[in-house]
Amino acid sequence: MNTRVKAYIITFLISMSIYSCSIAILKFMFHIDNLTLIIIISAVLTALLSPRQQILEKQSGKELQLKWRFSKNGYLFKSKL
Repeated sequence: MNTRVKAYIITFLISMSIYSCSIAILKFMFHIDNLTLIIIISAVLTALLSPRQQILEKQSGKELQLKWRFSKNGYLFKSKL
């Protein structure tokens, strides 16, 4: 499997889990019944908390990294692009 495909799959799974958890938290803990409000808040939280893909230029070549917005560390894919 290609490195980019792996990164997209991991990003998709993380984003969907963040989205599902935020919907559950808003619905059951805060008792928000307005579906439009739940979807908008969950989408914003997912956009803020999901990882971003970055291509790093190194001497050995280009490498793909998943980086979170609020974290300095990222997950680096070892294979080159």
